[in-house]
Amino acid sequence: LALTTVMVTHDMTAALLLADRIAVMRAGRVVAQGQPAELSNNNDPYVAELLSTPKRQAERLNALLAGASAG
Repeated sequence: LALTTVMVTHDMTAALLLADRIAVMRAGRVVAQGQPAELSNNNDPYVAELLSTPKRQAERLNALLAGASAG
């Protein structure tokens, strides 16, 4: 379709799953942009923290599910 769509979200899981390119903003400025794999190599601590969010969420969900199945 040759269509460009801009989505604004704080949900990093959705951004990583849906986007071809991501721009990370902080205090109104773009601090990093690129494909998800490119951002994973970024040295900015803020970018690294944002990209670790989906992993932390998955680990927490796994722990909750493991606790539920043990009880």
